[in-house]
Amino acid sequence: MVELFPVSLFLLSLCTFILAQNDEFYCKKQADQWKVCRTCNDSQIDCDGTSQSKDSCRCEDISIAHSSNYNFNGGWDYCQTNGWCYIKYRKNKVCSDQKWAGDSDRFLTDPNVKGKPYIWLKQGSELGKSKEACTGKQYNTGNEAILEGVKITGNAEDLEFDFETSDDCKDACSSRIGECGSWSFDKSEGICYLHTPDSCCGQFGKREKNLGFTSGYVCQYCWSTKTNTDCPCSIEERSQRPGTAHSSGGDNHCTGEMELHPNFITGNQRKPKPFRKIMKRKGRYFRTAEWKIWKNAKGKEGLKTEKATLLDGNCCWTITGSRREEILLNYRNPVAELDFYVKKVKSHKCSRF
Repeated sequence: MVELFPVSLFLLSLCTFILAQNDEFYCKKQADQWKVCRTCNDSQIDCDGTSQSKDSCRCEDISIAHSSNYNFNGGWDYCQTNGWCYIKYRKNKVCSDQKWAGDSDRFLTDPNVKGKPYIWLKQGSELGKSKEACTGKQYNTGNEAILEGVKITGNAEDLEFDFETSDDCKDACSSRIGECGSWSFDKSEGICYLHTPDSCCGQFGKREKNLGFTSGYVCQYCWSTKTNTDCPCSIEERSQRPGTAHSSGGDNHCTGEMELHPNFITGNQRKPKPFRKIMKRKGRYFRTAEWKIWKNAKGKEGLKTEKATLLDGNCCWTITGSRREEILLNYRNPVAELDFYVKKVKSHKCSRF
C-alpha cells in the first residue's frame, strides 16, 4: 500500500498535465447534419478535429448524421458499435488504414457556395474513416450531459426552482431551448439552478468540485472548453428558440422532436412515444408532417395521454384530441398537461408570436 501511494500521485499529476495541455476545443452542432469539434475557432486555419500536433492516429470528434435515420455516426461512441470513426483525410497518412469517407460529398466547406449544406471545416478539407483511430487518445471536449460531484457556476440571470431529483432539473433546462445552456442540482437542498446559454462558453472555467451537486450541459448549437474562451457561434445563435427569426431552416421547413407520455402500451408497461419530424433528402424539411394514433383516431379511445413535452428543434406542434381538443406546443409552452385521448400530432414551422 505504501509503495502504491507515490504511483497514484504520479498518475494524478499526469492526468492533470494532459488536461492542462489539451483543454482548448471549439465545437459546433448543426441539427440533423453534423457535429464538429476543432482546436481553434478559425475555419481558415487547419485545425479541424481535436488532435494535437504530436498525436498519433485517433478519432477527430467529428460526427455526421446518417442520411436515413439522422443519428450521429462516426464519433468515439461509434467505435463501440461499428468499429470505426471519422478522421481527417490526409495525403500523408497518420492512420495506416485510412479510407476516404463518401460523406465528404454531402457537404461544402465554403459557406459562400450554395447547393449543399455547409460543414464547419477548413475549406477543401475531407473526411476519412479508420478502425485504427478507435485505439487512440480521447480528450474531454466538454458539453457533458451529466457531471456528478460538480457544480456549474452561473450568474445573476440564472433561474432557481425547487425539484425532487436531478432528472427534473435536467428536463427543466432541456425544455427551455435557447434560454438554458446548463443546469446544477443541489441534492441536499433540492434546488435546481438553470444557467444561461453563456455557460456553454469556456466551460472548464465555470465549474467547481462539489460532492453535493449533480450538473450537466445541454448546449444545442455550440460550446468551447478552455477558461475565458468565446463560443464559436454568436449569442443570437446560442439563444435560438422555436418561432424566432434566428431559427434554423428555410422558409417552409423546420426540425424538431417532441414526446407524448404515456402513450403506447408495451406488455404491462406504458411507455413514452417519441415523434420526430419526417425528413426528406439531405436532412432538409420541406413540409408539414402529421401522425395519427389510429386506435384513438378510429374512435376506440384506448390510449390516454397525460403530458406532451417539447424536446428539441425549432418546430411547433399541434396536438389534436379525439374530441376536438387542441393544444399548441412551442418554446413558450414547452410542456403541456393533456389528460385526453390524442388523435393526431402535427409538426410545422412556428408562426411569429
